Amino acid sequence: MHGHLRDGQFDLLSAGNLLNILRQAAPILIVAVAMTMVITTAGIDLSVGSQVALVNAVCAIAIGAGLPWPVVVLLMLALGAGSARCRVGSSRTRASRPSS
Repeated sequence: MHGHLRDGQFDLLSAGNLLNILRQAAPILIVAVAMTMVITTAGIDLSVGSQVALVNAVCAIAIGAGLPWPVVVLLMLALGAGSARCRVGSSRTRASRPSS
């Protein structure tokens, strides 16, 4: 748990602590909202976790290599969209389903 010690007690519900928790949970919340939309439209796709892991790993490598963060953001958007398109296309081909 995160918190600040104030007057001998932890201040768990401080504005700074809640903001910190929200920042840490933001990537998961974004993926959860997107998955909710996908599942409700009957386009169930359970490979989102591996997609997020791939993009995060490549992002860390790119930033570690010294690329500027705006370039890395654009590259990760392209990587995510490109690999998702390949994955959906190959699954439709294997299942012999027409794309909708």
